[in-house]
Amino acid sequence: MTLVGHLRREIHRVVAPLFTPGEACALIDFPVAANAGDSAVWLGVRATLARLGVRVVYASDIAGFDRATMAARLGGGTIVFTGGGNLGDVWPRHQAFREAVVGAFPRNRIVQMPQHVWFRDPEHLARAREVFNAHRDLIVLVRDARSEALCRQALATDVRLCPDMALALGDVPRARAATRSIVWLARTDRETAWPNLRAAVGAHRRVDWRDGPDSSVVRLLGALVTAAGRWGRASPGRGRLWLYDALARRRVAHGVAMLSAGSVVVTDRFHAFILCLLLGIPHVLVDTQFGKLRAFYETWVQRCDLTHWAASHDEALRVAERLRTT
Repeated sequence: MTLVGHLRREIHRVVAPLFTPGEACALIDFPVAANAGDSAVWLGVRATLARLGVRVVYASDIAGFDRATMAARLGGGTIVFTGGGNLGDVWPRHQAFREAVVGAFPRNRIVQMPQHVWFRDPEHLARAREVFNAHRDLIVLVRDARSEALCRQALATDVRLCPDMALALGDVPRARAATRSIVWLARTDRETAWPNLRAAVGAHRRVDWRDGPDSSVVRLLGALVTAAGRWGRASPGRGRLWLYDALARRRVAHGVAMLSAGSVVVTDRFHAFILCLLLGIPHVLVDTQFGKLRAFYETWVQRCDLTHWAASHDEALRVAERLRTT
């Protein structure tokens, strides 16, 4: 069995017992940002729920969330937060939303799909502990052993280790033949550990998920998602879910095309790493300041021949140059 096949099987082993075929769920915190990785997670969650026969009766992003509408449609069903890397205080808007929903729905089972967990402020961790531990049926899936250790130490809730949900998509074909020797896809946000990257990459053009012109379809879908958030309870759940899926598929296709352009990829983006595994593209990793990539690698991927590590961007470039010539 391939690594991707093994990780997909592990996802099913962990997630399947949490749901009953035919049950209703609400799937919330759709990623509105132009991030192909978060969209891949969303599609992986959707595919997994579909395989398990779970009915999504309500879906929303943060801006479009309506508590009363979700409660009316969901009844006693399960609330599902999509996965990713925002459980903690690095991205406080998502954590505040998560805590508000957990506190407002004490009688519904809540499943947090796999997350990387990182708290910088002990007070923020203490607040999350208070909210999470007060819930009688909250299950937090974490995607790496470091996050699992932190949660088991700090939280009394049910914590389970599970690979990242983007892996549920399985093997993905390249969008095209490589046109560049090296694609350097780098974070430009608060998580980067390399703020002076522009000087380090030399002649290799740095790109990020937002780079490249959005198609008219993507712009239209994005505008409709934003409008759906304004409609609130008037927005039909199934129509909004269709919009989310369509936008996510377009964004993943854009990310796949960016990565497919390279014979080798250098990245500090977690889901560029995951998509390279799905695409079968050799890649060199440099970590974020919060250790997202290394934590997952050490938990699941240490024997993968596609993945290589570098302690600096100079080293990453040397490793990538060697890989593209072998």
